[in-house]
Amino acid sequence: MSIVIDALAGPISLQDHGRFGQRHLGVSWQGAMDQLAFESANWLCGNPSPLAALELGPGSFTLRVEQKGHFAYCGLAHQGRLVRQGDEYRLFAGWRYPCEPGDTLVLTPSGEGVYGYLALRGGIDLPPLLNSRSTDPDLDRSRLPSRPLMRGECLPVGQQQVPLPEIEGIAQRPSRTRLRYLPAQRDQAPEMNLLVSRSVSRMGIRLYGKRPYPLSLDSVTRPVFPGAIQLPPDGQPIVLTRGCQTTGGYPVLGYLLQSDLDDLAQAPPGSEISLVPCSWAQAQQAQRRYQGYRYQLKRGLYGTGS
Repeated sequence: MSIVIDALAGPISLQDHGRFGQRHLGVSWQGAMDQLAFESANWLCGNPSPLAALELGPGSFTLRVEQKGHFAYCGLAHQGRLVRQGDEYRLFAGWRYPCEPGDTLVLTPSGEGVYGYLALRGGIDLPPLLNSRSTDPDLDRSRLPSRPLMRGECLPVGQQQVPLPEIEGIAQRPSRTRLRYLPAQRDQAPEMNLLVSRSVSRMGIRLYGKRPYPLSLDSVTRPVFPGAIQLPPDGQPIVLTRGCQTTGGYPVLGYLLQSDLDDLAQAPPGSEISLVPCSWAQAQQAQRRYQGYRYQLKRGLYGTGS
């Protein structure tokens, strides 16, 4: 099976769980911005160990499949339809669908999220680069998976032997707007009510408050990772995301919980969010709940979890 990008009016990339164990070499994690949506689309397609899928950013996309198979779209960012021999069928997020040669998938913005994930049974089957198929243009722009995807791209889809789950659809988890972070300094841990700016990328999301936060934080350059909340001189926070650099010069206000990073990634520009400080014990509890939700979701499809 293969899938062809017929048209795109927005960012599209190949993503998997990410490229780990390389940050000491200056190589970022990458991986899906909304990990749960990415996993859910894969699980529905009968890929119990999530394989490389297409991450669709804000914009419209048209894709064509060339062989029989199955696909699923998860996320809140798009509404879709399937065009087959002149007839159109509405596609719903969180459902698996069969596809036939020549089928066209059309995805347009819904206004309710930022990223969506199109997974195919068998996954996008390209040679991995540093143990990952995630797009990272800083590695090698000359070849896939690291160069940007373009119109006319034909992507091969692998084979999958695991049976499809009997369940064909799962509910999409709505994004939360009250997000928790671990403060870098306990005596400087404000609750912040902010707006998501239009300065959003896979490297970071800039937030704006009614007033700057002039905190007396140290300015030592330190290693950073997705979820780090940096405070530039203008006092308006930047939350680093999946494609962020490995070191940073701005002071670090704290660290957004990994369980809440999916929610921030799906917050459209202009939306309101709150960053709320929490304790280490509260962070551990939040992570256990998040992992428990993932386990229950996968167990409901396969009878097992991880």
